[in-house]
Amino acid sequence: MKRTICEECGGKIEWKQTEYILYNHSFGLFPTMVCTKCGEEVFDQETSLEIEQAVKKAGLWGLERKQKLTA
Repeated sequence: MKRTICEECGGKIEWKQTEYILYNHSFGLFPTMVCTKCGEEVFDQETSLEIEQAVKKAGLWGLERKQKLTA
């Protein structure tokens, strides 16, 4: 799903590369939908699956997350 408007505040969505960090461990940069008004960050489904695999491989899956992984 390609968002153009933020569901939280109605701001404009831009695509940016953002770093995914979980428990002070960086998993790298990922394409992210970011609201220019409130800063809400959302990953698309493909990116979410990629992050999920990396976090599982590191043994950190299921622990508290710093960012949403929904689209």
